[in-house]
Amino acid sequence: MGRQTHSTAAHPLQDIQAAHPRLSEGQRRVTDYLCHNYRDTVFLTAGEIAQRVGVSTSTVTRLASALGYAGFPGFQQAFRELVRSERSTVSRLEQAVAGRARGRDTVSQVFASDLENLRRTHAALDRAALDRAATAILRADRVFVLGLRSSHAVAVLIHFALELVLGTSRLLASGIGDLMEQASTVGRRDTVIAVSVARYTRQTYEVLAQVRPRVGATVVITDKVTSPLAPLGDAVLLARTSLGSFVESYVAPISVVNALVTVIATRTRRRASQRLAEFERLWKEARTYL
Repeated sequence: MGRQTHSTAAHPLQDIQAAHPRLSEGQRRVTDYLCHNYRDTVFLTAGEIAQRVGVSTSTVTRLASALGYAGFPGFQQAFRELVRSERSTVSRLEQAVAGRARGRDTVSQVFASDLENLRRTHAALDRAALDRAATAILRADRVFVLGLRSSHAVAVLIHFALELVLGTSRLLASGIGDLMEQASTVGRRDTVIAVSVARYTRQTYEVLAQVRPRVGATVVITDKVTSPLAPLGDAVLLARTSLGSFVESYVAPISVVNALVTVIATRTRRRASQRLAEFERLWKEARTYL
């Protein structure tokens, strides 16, 4: 069977994500650069992109073929179509950011960055991967959730939501024992969810790498296709976290989590409704809320 080629209607960011595990190191460097700078590089030649990344021109052209495009011009045209579809909303947002930046309105800049992260995350979201993630979570006997340092907040949200609707979640947390020991009981009927964005935590990667051969499925929530965790995920959900500050923005990752757990709840509506009704009764008896 010959290589399937794309039309200009293809989504290059999703193509990169799907092919990432089989790309060479140099090709991954190119995809990392393109994913974060594609609106600025759509009119560059393969040689110019190669020079900026520090690889050979042939690495760039071979990447286009590896992703299923007839050649580099077709690959670049797919990015141009993507930019064209974004241009109207992006230009308005950039103008607002630029104007406020001149006035040093830091608060407005942060909100504008978060809005941009949300918009671009939604535009590039792999719906098939989200569907696979929901299926793996629903089929699992237990769902182990791991996220360290700032990503721990996202992991706690996932754990809390899954406990409400399914009751199968187990939160892996540092500070209460060795993480490897906590994950030692993971088996074929379980699913592991790992959350990590740049700078990626070594322990998250090591735990995920250790359990992957013996777990039923893995779900990775990260920020880019070149994340070291991405090749370890059976379903990889990407969310932009750029903020231009000393912290990363978790607005888009949390939105992805909200979408995921809502899809899960709608698929198991009766079970989720019964559990939530029981929790409401308990909360009322305990006077949990004012």
